[in-house]
Formats: sequence, C-alpha cells, structure tokens
Amino acid sequence: MKVNEILKSVHVAYEQAADAPALNDEDGQIRLNLLQKAVHRWSTDNATKWNELFSVGDIGPIQPGQREYDLPEGYSLSSGFYLQGSSEPLYVKSPSQLTGEDGKFVTILGNPQIGHKLRLGWIPKSSDQEIGKTIIVKYYRDPFIPTKLDDVLEMSDPNFAIAYVTAELFVNDDANLYTKYNSDAMILLANMRQRNELVPDGQFSGLEGDIGIGGDW
Repeated sequence: MKVNEILKSVHVAYEQAADAPALNDEDGQIRLNLLQKAVHRWSTDNATKWNELFSVGDIGPIQPGQREYDLPEGYSLSSGFYLQGSSEPLYVKSPSQLTGEDGKFVTILGNPQIGHKLRLGWIPKSSDQEIGKTIIVKYYRDPFIPTKLDDVLEMSDPNFAIAYVTAELFVNDDANLYTKYNSDAMILLANMRQRNELVPDGQFSGLEGDIGIGGDW
C-alpha cells in the first residue's frame, strides 16, 4: 500500500473527509512523521526478526593484510556469516570476548551512526586459502522509511500503520477514539508477528539453525 493511500485512509478516519492534506503543509508533515513513527514501531516490536527485513549480501573479497570490511548499508542484526563455497558458518565473537589472540572468527564493530564493519579474527596472508573469496552475510536490515506519496511500506499489513497514525492524531482530542484505534493497531501488530513466525506446511525454516550456529548476538 502506498503512502498516498494510507494517508487518505487516515484522513477518512480522522476527519471523515476524502482529501488528505498535502505533504508540504503542516498537517501533511505531521501525518508523515507519525507514519514514519509507525514504521519504527513495527520494525522494533518485541525484537521480532521480520521476514520482510531479512537480506543476504556479500562482503570482500578477502585481501592479504586486510582485516576489516564494510557490512551492507542498513545492516542491523546478523543471522550468520559464511565463507564463499562453505556451508559452515564463521564463528562470531562480540568485542567483549576478544582476548588479543588470532583465530578463524569474526567480530562486528561499529554502530548505526558510523556504520558497521566485519573484522576478521586473523590477518589474511597471501598464501591463505580464503584470499579472493567473499563472505556471505545473512542479516536483518533497517526498515525503509517512507518520505514520498508513492513510497510503499514493507510491513505485511499496512492497516497497522493506518490505525497507529489515526490513534496518535486522536491522542489529545478524543480519549475513546484513541483507545479504539490504538487497540486496533496493537491487534494488527500482534497478528503480523504471529504470521511472521509461521512456516508453510511441509517447509523447513533454516533461519533458526543459521542464527543458532552463526553466533547471533
């Protein structure tokens, strides 16, 4: 569902009118900001690993003497690191676990402000078999934040965003309607979370195994 459609639905619920305010006026900006807040609320809900935010990328290739490599833009949480051509995950150590000893492990450095890097636990040598290979990274990324009318939300049920924004608009105007729309939003959010955890019949979800042995932290 596009931002334009969401804001029209919000306007109908809040103003009982069809024409939503333009994004370049004050009311339009307030509602867009609330919509962005709804996206953040969804993406951080109950530490849920949303399927919509799961991604696979690669970093490298590994070069002699180079220990640090940029993780993909928008990286948020690791689900596993694999050397190209191998099904065995690389062991992940947190910075607090480092002892100064080299080893075949990796460490994630940085933060959302400065970006994240993957640091190898060893100094690659030109004779190492890893030279020239990439590291496959399975990870959860930050959500897409809408800014334009034709942007599309990533969440599986954008009705949550409609209810959430409407509730926030009513928060100081009508306590009963705030409670109603906020309750609707939380139910829709819980339903999305439940569907996110379901696996289709006859299929195996490899995510749990990858996370468990890949050193998710």
